[in-house]
Amino acid sequence: MPERPGLLWDDSGICIKPLWEHEPKIDDIIKVFLRLGFAHNRDQLHVSVLGQGAINKAYRVQIKLGKGEDERGRQPAFMKWRTMSMDQKKRLVEQIASYQHELTALPFDSIGTLREEDGYAPGQIVNMEFCFGDHFSYNINRGPFHCARDWFKALTDIIILDRKQELEEEDLDRVERFLCEGYLRIIERLRELIPTLFSDTTPERTVLWHHDLSLTNILVSPRFLRGRDRHEEPHPDRYYHGNAPPVDRWGRNNKGRSTKYRDGLMDYEMTVLQARYDSCRRHHDPRWKKDLTKDEKLKYDFLDAINLCRAQDLGGVVDEWIDSLEEGDIIPLEYSD
Repeated sequence: MPERPGLLWDDSGICIKPLWEHEPKIDDIIKVFLRLGFAHNRDQLHVSVLGQGAINKAYRVQIKLGKGEDERGRQPAFMKWRTMSMDQKKRLVEQIASYQHELTALPFDSIGTLREEDGYAPGQIVNMEFCFGDHFSYNINRGPFHCARDWFKALTDIIILDRKQELEEEDLDRVERFLCEGYLRIIERLRELIPTLFSDTTPERTVLWHHDLSLTNILVSPRFLRGRDRHEEPHPDRYYHGNAPPVDRWGRNNKGRSTKYRDGLMDYEMTVLQARYDSCRRHHDPRWKKDLTKDEKLKYDFLDAINLCRAQDLGGVVDEWIDSLEEGDIIPLEYSD
């Protein structure tokens, strides 16, 4: 695995995980805030660890402000969610819908990671599939991709290289080798279909997209509105909550409510707010959520099949779907999660 200063990899589990060789220094964070003018001196700043994800670390920076200075206090949406009224939540959803509409009105003509050179445009793609572990050193096309065909080729190339590298490992048992060979065969079949299924090289229309928008990470896409449909608001008196802890794991006050009540209320709110979001998007663009064309549906299904092969999941379903495609029968890729 290629070495990069400061970055280590843990490959002892099912999925490879990045590790920090050195912890960031609090003093360096303070210097950045001082250089950017957020505070006049280091005594105004208090920095502490907030949390971390797979590839990042977050810090809480508290600034002591002088009298009359503007407060810049911020916190993730999930910390405020319980104390917000439904009207406030609806306004938040409406604002996000408006932002997304503005973003879709500024399309690009390629697939990649946004870069600023001569204006903003997609450049070489930077995400987990292209950068994790050995992927960083693979000799593959990294974009920008001007059509779905080239992007799909690169994604399948990564998986093929992964499986071939895995087969070179001496400690694979018989079952692991059988599964690896099976998924290598499936992804190679998908790869061979790409030139036939996606012969159109017309530049792909794309928009700025954030794939992981949750209540802890709000930017561009309404993932935080996903939940189980519930059209009836839960009544708190119907839930036993005598054993409810005073605060949840995030430090939010439970106010004596049980977890089941909180979950039910969240599902109800998500159902209402998802409908609100859809209504706002249709207000801005009547074509919102229009039916996909056959070609668009095929692209979604093909990408889904690639992701299933990457996860080594539902290989039989993908294999049968490929059989149909090879016979010229373009059918939906259907499976149960």
